Amino acid sequence: MTTLEVPVPALELAGGLDRNQALQRLKDFLQREKAQTFQLHQQGASGRLVATRLARLVDTAINFTHAYALEDTPPPAPLAWIATGGYGRGELNPFSDISLMLFHQDAPADSVERLAGSATSLLKEAGLTVSLSCRTPQACLKAMEGDPLTACALLEGRWVAGEKDLFRSFEKEVLEAFFSRHWFSFLRDRIEEQQARHGAKGTSPYLVESNLVSTPGGLRDIHLLFWTKRLAEVLPTRRELIPSLKEKEYQGLLEAHDLLLRLRTQLHLLSNKKYDLFDRSLHEPAASAFGYKQEDGLPAATGLMRDYFRTVARVCHLTRSIQSRFEDLKPSSQRATFFRRPLGSDFVAMGKRLYFAKPAEPLDAHWKLLETFLVAQRHHLELCQQVLEHVRENLRLVDDGLRSDPQAARCFLGILEGTGSVAPILRQMRDCGLLGAFLPEFEPLVGFVHYESLPTYTVDEQTLLALAVIDEVWLAESGTAAQKRRLLEETGHHALLRLALLLHDIGKPRGPGHPLLAGAMIPTIAKRLSLGEQDAKLLQFLVENHLELSCLFERRDHGEKQALQALAKRVEDPMRLSLLYLLTHADIKASDSWSEWKDSLLWELYKKIAGLLSQQRPEAARPVSFKEGLLELARGQGLEQEALRHCELVPPRYVLEVSPQEAVSHLEMIRSLKSPSGGPVYLHSSESDHLTDIWVCTRDMPARFTQLSGVFTAKGLDIISAQAYTRKDGVILDRFRIAGPEGKSLKDKGIKELQQDLSAVLTGQLSLVELLRSRQRRMAPSHPPAPGPTRIYIDNNSSPDYTILDVVSPDRVGLLYAISKCLADCGLDIHFAKVATKLHQAIDVFYVTLKDTRTKLFDEEDLKRVKQRLMEACTAPGE
Repeated sequence: MTTLEVPVPALELAGGLDRNQALQRLKDFLQREKAQTFQLHQQGASGRLVATRLARLVDTAINFTHAYALEDTPPPAPLAWIATGGYGRGELNPFSDISLMLFHQDAPADSVERLAGSATSLLKEAGLTVSLSCRTPQACLKAMEGDPLTACALLEGRWVAGEKDLFRSFEKEVLEAFFSRHWFSFLRDRIEEQQARHGAKGTSPYLVESNLVSTPGGLRDIHLLFWTKRLAEVLPTRRELIPSLKEKEYQGLLEAHDLLLRLRTQLHLLSNKKYDLFDRSLHEPAASAFGYKQEDGLPAATGLMRDYFRTVARVCHLTRSIQSRFEDLKPSSQRATFFRRPLGSDFVAMGKRLYFAKPAEPLDAHWKLLETFLVAQRHHLELCQQVLEHVRENLRLVDDGLRSDPQAARCFLGILEGTGSVAPILRQMRDCGLLGAFLPEFEPLVGFVHYESLPTYTVDEQTLLALAVIDEVWLAESGTAAQKRRLLEETGHHALLRLALLLHDIGKPRGPGHPLLAGAMIPTIAKRLSLGEQDAKLLQFLVENHLELSCLFERRDHGEKQALQALAKRVEDPMRLSLLYLLTHADIKASDSWSEWKDSLLWELYKKIAGLLSQQRPEAARPVSFKEGLLELARGQGLEQEALRHCELVPPRYVLEVSPQEAVSHLEMIRSLKSPSGGPVYLHSSESDHLTDIWVCTRDMPARFTQLSGVFTAKGLDIISAQAYTRKDGVILDRFRIAGPEGKSLKDKGIKELQQDLSAVLTGQLSLVELLRSRQRRMAPSHPPAPGPTRIYIDNNSSPDYTILDVVSPDRVGLLYAISKCLADCGLDIHFAKVATKLHQAIDVFYVTLKDTRTKLFDEEDLKRVKQRLMEACTAPGE
């Protein structure tokens, strides 16, 4: 379908219309024709057709208002209405701004302004968002000299109404005059701006929540490519100098442009405003509107996003091509002169780039496609655009024969064996298509969004980010990173670890249980890569078990020995554990939820399991040493009798999980609590690895944990984990491991304010519900996240003493309070809790027992009741 198939009707100005009649006629026209255009969009019309038709509607409206204004204010000199910016390109989305310029040759300013005001006031009252400037040729040139945005906007100038000859004068006296002098610096500055934007922290074309305009590969990059074409039209005598796309490339650009325009129109219509952030909540509605369907159990949005990411990747490739061609056009005075350094018979290095030694006949064996990247990596070079183009154009050579070629396997494993520059090379292989062609099991990950795991990036990008973490480890020279480097060196399996990272998620597009699905594909891959039997088994173990350590780290009690022993039994070998730890570290650090305190917790967990593998029992696991240590410390402070009684009153797990040093501080808090002048609650805090450990001492009452956790939430504190201990005399000691606002530790002032609020809530002087409501009002999101499913899992097998409840639910302020209150109402005691939030999704774990019997929850009816009540608590509106 083309724009000619859906013409825009004329809007003639009938004589004798007053202003109100003209305005109503314009409104009716715009309303009717916009509705028809949006209907075309809903029927599947191309993005360019819809955007072009919206621009033509505005053209018609401007011609109408121009004619109306001329009846009232005849111009003293020729005038031309020129569309600029996006409107100048002839493309508008539903809520796009409309940039106009009224161009003239030294007409009296008052008459020009009167005509402009008469016309634009009608446009604005009709509902169009119009920005207007009035300029002469001299004013245009001056504005372009001082503002690159104005130069960009005017370069895209297009005649709309008025004297067409005057527009031709604009093209010659303004565009040709300016760009004949500045075309090179203009392109240089635009390319540098683009490179700076692409290099900004956190920007990637593979962001799950992308900005359709500014994200790499988005509309702004497409505009740069259009500007090069427009410059060639404005300066025909310099057409051979200006870098431009080949015809095939330009057709690919138009296809990419079409999808992005169509998506932008859909976002505007869904949001009912100018909105360019393609956030997660809009993926499924957009996919449904575009006719995508669920496939193989995956959401419809999966197909749309895969097409979207392949589109923006294509745009990134085209922009890099233009940048490379522009570099080749730089005057010799602006280019560094490099010597040709031969690298074997096939390649040469010039500066920081790798080139073919014989561009006319670059490679004489198919496996050398892979050798190209190995040579670049080993010599720390970038591949020039010509080399990348050659690889992209010869992907058909990558067949089953090449995938099983020992030479190709040696090259690929050689890349993975590298020291610190593996991820960039693999990213280039991904971007030009070679990685997916050589490893066809990896190809489905390219542009794949795994919605169940709430990712920030596509799975392929997340994988490459994880590989970059291993690059960082390899280059580390000090601190905790150096510990990891020593582990990596000791394993001697650098390539195998990277291969496991590259393949660990290949099961995700194939359905639930992706580790086992991925593991089933490993023998075939290992055979193709000529791996030995032991290496193949180790690779399969890492892939199949890559979630085990992270699951224990993120969702289980590290103090529960049975869980640690179970994982140690599965791992069997210290070297396997080291590789599994490094893989888990890289995988988690590549996500946005990483922080230094999480790093320390994972390291602590690794050391515990390593101790079990070497048959070393943690000192804290010996109750006798705990009692002796506590008594020794207590004697020096006159607390020996309290210490003896404390050991009799605390539950057995307390002496396994609490150090004697911590217990001494508990004795002091209990003494204060029981004194005649004692308050309702006492706190003891300590800093540890970017976290604050807060011990709360108070008297046991129904739903006490609920009150405590509610106050922490109301204070904006993130509870990482919680452990509850109740003495036989009704004194409770609860440990909360928290991160303060923005992940920072809590200072003395914050601890003091926390104790004051806890005291006020426990004595009834302050309403916890009101405190939480105040927090909710302060934290109400401007763009609330899309609701997701709530899932409740009950595990009675992993712990010998506790029923484990896993709660996954859309997060909100006060959710932890609602869950803990629900558990208290169900007659359950919380002994341990681990709380995490990932992209608006709460992932909380509770170790519970029945309050009356202190036993696990086994009764099927009780389990159903608890699960139903939790579901209601999570899905009900906040307090």
